[in-house]
Amino acid sequence: MGKIAILTAMDKERVQIEKLLKELGAGDRFILRKCGIGKVSAAITATELIVRDDVGAIINTGCAGGNSCYVKVGDVVIADRTAYHDVFCGDEAAEWDFLGLPQFMQPDPGLLRQARQCMGGKGSENVKFGLICTGDQFVTSVGEMDKIRAKYPDVHAVDMETAAIAHVCCKFNVPFLSLRVVSDTPGVDAHTEQYQDFWDKLADRSFETMKQILISLIKQK
Repeated sequence: MGKIAILTAMDKERVQIEKLLKELGAGDRFILRKCGIGKVSAAITATELIVRDDVGAIINTGCAGGNSCYVKVGDVVIADRTAYHDVFCGDEAAEWDFLGLPQFMQPDPGLLRQARQCMGGKGSENVKFGLICTGDQFVTSVGEMDKIRAKYPDVHAVDMETAAIAHVCCKFNVPFLSLRVVSDTPGVDAHTEQYQDFWDKLADRSFETMKQILISLIKQK
């Protein structure tokens, strides 16, 4: 396997991962890249990394909105499946057929197995394995989250990049894994303050969980 690319959407996320890589002395084993926010930006960057940089795998990380039925702020969600929540191709067409994809895109079994081994097999109190859904919107209200839950009742987190990166990796047959820290739970009172407080108070501690996954990947290289 070649170098592993780590993709984040925002500078805040990139800084957190860069700090972890420096602590581990592993900067030369990974390519850290900020792709920008949204599906198109994520897909473009993932394609460039595969075609131009010949990466052996892509890990998508950063923050995400959480489904409060399953997670709380500060938890880490590791995707065991991912799907788009905002694609509609008409009543007669299933969006995954229209896109030439399976209904759920699966992470690389080897990378997922390493992540599970790090967490004792089934996760921990603040690490959950579950469905991450992607759409081109920052979900802020319980109404928006309810629409996603109606379609995907077991969704654990929502973001704006994971499924697009998975889509590209599936097309190019490149292993991928997505790990997301829950920065907010849409629908709560003072939602904006919750998101801001995450970055002010919880981000350092939450991203520290990522270190255990990175350590495992480094040992396997």
